[in-house]
Amino acid sequence: MSKVLRCFFSLSLLVAGVFPGSVSANPSRPIDLATPSTYSYNAYVKGTKTHKVEVSIQKDSLGYRIWGKARAVGIAGFFSHFKSRFLALGHLVNNRPVADSFELDKTSKKSTRIVRVNAGILNDTRNGVVRPPKKSLAHIDVLSAFFMTGDCADTKEFHTGRHGYSMVLIASSVDERGKRCDYHLIDDDMETYDGTVWLGDRNGYIVPLLFKFEGSLTGYIELNPS
Repeated sequence: MSKVLRCFFSLSLLVAGVFPGSVSANPSRPIDLATPSTYSYNAYVKGTKTHKVEVSIQKDSLGYRIWGKARAVGIAGFFSHFKSRFLALGHLVNNRPVADSFELDKTSKKSTRIVRVNAGILNDTRNGVVRPPKKSLAHIDVLSAFFMTGDCADTKEFHTGRHGYSMVLIASSVDERGKRCDYHLIDDDMETYDGTVWLGDRNGYIVPLLFKFEGSLTGYIELNPS
């Protein structure tokens, strides 16, 4: 899977079943959150559906919680057996997200991985081998960046636990799909992509309706209409 796919698939995340780690849907601090809203996405690469993703959101004036699940489908699922789960916790300052913690568990035919980011420290376990903790990337996580900012930010910097990305806004507009944000995306290996995100109000949250990208790989991730 390309790195740009990894970036949204922290929107690469959870499927029910047995995983090497446990992502809890309950925050470590009590938050009286509203009833969650859940959003289902399909991902396509070169016109072929490759993944299904589900994201749930709860938010109030004190904080937010974003969690979900994803799995590879079709030919991608047959060869990779990829499944993943995620959880992001954070709070709001002047209606902007400040990430508190990020968790990602993923498993495939060849490997398992458990990623935790908390208090600025990244802990990473691969195939049962615990790697030395290190300072995490300074950006917010991918979930907070896409589901809590709600606008075409001039620059979106975010991480997926182990990898960092920067999306520089090129243009913004409104069309028949919704609010359109055109970005130039750069990953931590300096690979570049052009991406467009359409945002819209669904169940009281501003969420991505469609995310298209072009680079060494082209594809899109789309919210199911139902």
